[in-house]
Amino acid sequence: MSEVEKFRREAWGIERVLFRIRRPIDEENLVQVFTARDRELERAIIAIGDAPANLLVNGVFGVGKTVFVQMLLHELKAQYGEDVLCVSECLDNADADLATTILRGVSRALKTEDPEAKDFDDLLTGVELSSQVADKDGGSAKLNLGFFEAGGSGETSATESRTRKVVPNAAYQVRQLLERAHGRRPGRRLVVAVDDLDKRDPNTVRANLLAARSTLHNHPCSFVFTGHPLGILRDAYSSLGGIFDDRIELGPLPPESMREMMLKYLDAGRSPGALPEQIGLHPFTEDSAQKIIERSFGLPRVLNVNCYHILSEAAISRLPKIGLTELQQCWQAAGDRLKQATRADVRGLLEVISEQTEGLDPLSAPDDVVDRLGEIFGVNTLEAIVHKLNELLQSPEGMLVGIERGGRSLFLSNPLLPPSSNDSTEQQS
Repeated sequence: MSEVEKFRREAWGIERVLFRIRRPIDEENLVQVFTARDRELERAIIAIGDAPANLLVNGVFGVGKTVFVQMLLHELKAQYGEDVLCVSECLDNADADLATTILRGVSRALKTEDPEAKDFDDLLTGVELSSQVADKDGGSAKLNLGFFEAGGSGETSATESRTRKVVPNAAYQVRQLLERAHGRRPGRRLVVAVDDLDKRDPNTVRANLLAARSTLHNHPCSFVFTGHPLGILRDAYSSLGGIFDDRIELGPLPPESMREMMLKYLDAGRSPGALPEQIGLHPFTEDSAQKIIERSFGLPRVLNVNCYHILSEAAISRLPKIGLTELQQCWQAAGDRLKQATRADVRGLLEVISEQTEGLDPLSAPDDVVDRLGEIFGVNTLEAIVHKLNELLQSPEGMLVGIERGGRSLFLSNPLLPPSSNDSTEQQS
């Protein structure tokens, strides 16, 4: 046990800090920390429980969509047991293909009952290809020991040996695997969740979903996607009539729900021997907890980032409690540390944001501001700028926050960062 861990246990009664910056919540802690989304959860279960349906879980980045989908799959497994097969995947990089991502998850889930799924799982977890055959007409293709054998009217082309990121006819292969799975157990519910759909640019999101339309509807399976459409990204969903059967909108949480969430995260990490005075919001005082909540915009991820960094600074400084004075000290230390590690392009962006009164809205920004953003990011279109901003929203450093306010999509700097000379701490909150 490190000195910091020993201090946290003795002074705060905390065995583990469960506030996360990016990692999903552990299954064992999920039920303990899930907060204030019970109505939305019931609606989602109804939407996909009665019949196969496709669901979009919608909301700005950091509002809690990943945890919501985790809880949805947990509840489905709890209610249906072995009569449901839940698949969870993440569109994990900007080059990822949606159909191949779905194929990866489905193959992993079915590999013990379907030999071809086992082959695809091997392929997509690192087995290298030496050649491939892709059927132009969408006919069957068969994976055999690391290469595709022709079926139908395929053409063979030699390729360099490499790990396959995009599988030819992946959508067709998904349909085949799911249809065989349904044939083996007709009463089993199939649910496939794909997180972080908006890692791709808006045009690619739209094209991916339209290309997957037949895969998403022509089989007994429910698909759950998450999206955080800010700005132009909103159009990638509103223009896709027929793809989604229902949408679950997750909005920012009210202060009382954020406080409840903060309590749950702290309690879930308490050591068994915590003293009576080491419960509740401890080591935060009520005042300091409310200040953190005020500056979290109702977004669970921002609350997580704030609490994680502040608790880290407080433990390093061996602070027995975190009142308003200690909070200001920790906030300053964490903000300075984050700012020192900021890349040049992000520093330029934060400077632009600091000059905006309410936050940066690229869709209504003056031409000179758009031009500056283009120079900072090295792009020349508004859509590319919005995509870059959304990429920064998802970065582990968490330097950017996106909110919806008055029908506008606004980008703000992380509230931990020190305010600029023409902005006050209270204005940022």
